[in-house]
Amino acid sequence: MKRILAILVMVSMLVGCSQATESSSVSTPSEPSTDTEMFTERDRRADYDADTATRIDLNTASSPVNITEEGVYVLSGSLSGRVIGDAPDTAKVQIVLDNATLTNPTSAALEIRQADKVFVTLAENSQNTLENGGTFAEDKVDGALFSKADLTLNGAGNLTVISPSGHGIVGKDDLVITGGAYIINCASHGLDANDSIRVADASLTVSAGKDGLHAENNDDAQKGFVYLESGNFTLTAEGDGISAAHTLTVLDGIFTVTAGGGSENGTKTASDNYGGFMGGGMPGGMMPPGGGGGRPRTASAVIDTTEESTSMKGLKSGADLKICGGTFIIDSADDA
Repeated sequence: MKRILAILVMVSMLVGCSQATESSSVSTPSEPSTDTEMFTERDRRADYDADTATRIDLNTASSPVNITEEGVYVLSGSLSGRVIGDAPDTAKVQIVLDNATLTNPTSAALEIRQADKVFVTLAENSQNTLENGGTFAEDKVDGALFSKADLTLNGAGNLTVISPSGHGIVGKDDLVITGGAYIINCASHGLDANDSIRVADASLTVSAGKDGLHAENNDDAQKGFVYLESGNFTLTAEGDGISAAHTLTVLDGIFTVTAGGGSENGTKTASDNYGGFMGGGMPGGMMPPGGGGGRPRTASAVIDTTEESTSMKGLKSGADLKICGGTFIIDSADDA
């Protein structure tokens, strides 16, 4: 019976995932209904015309470096300061990081104030760094990479993001990653987005003082979703590994998640009321399969939480949670 139930649960889960990615009947108006709508062709394309691109040598540049027009900009070298993207709201801007290091002691290293959409491309085999020095002097700017416009990161290079007093990468609209390898060390959320976080074919190693990945829109409850198509995710978070205010969908990927310091930080005390299982039985006084009413729970720890406590779950969503595939190793102080 247990085996049959397990198979039914797996079939049900896969059907739900199929509906989520292939049909238009998803009850999430602000979330695209198919995986092809999650990423545009332009999101996945990291090439550019090197002959017509504007090249900026950060070694000789003065801060701030201002990007005010649509186009392709190739950054290389080092700068103690920041790059600001402030183009017309119809402009599409591509910023190529080609062995670029930006360190800003008092704000974002790369800040996008306005554009229609910005693509940050990591040049192949390049090593890049965006770092905040420990304070954010400007109101509402709270990430080493901060964008008010739709933001896509792609390419085949490497990016290290360091933010000792804020978030790592912030997207106030949609935040999309379709390639590259990222190491993010931050005091708050590793990735933080208002509308959505969408990742495919990327490697993310995150050490966060709050959530590893966090999507939440305080003005629109139908937004704030996370969609993970593929990739390698190593997430170490003091809060949740992945937190979506609305829907969390995982199609595939390799996930190693440590939340809240791991299970050793959970309070290992049994509760007769946990999950509505009165006296160790099932709701309504029924016994779980195999009996065992009232026996102590040794394999699963019941977490002693309060309203004020920090959420320390592996994967969390406020609405639907759809796991269609992937490999998971989760060590969490609260629910996996």
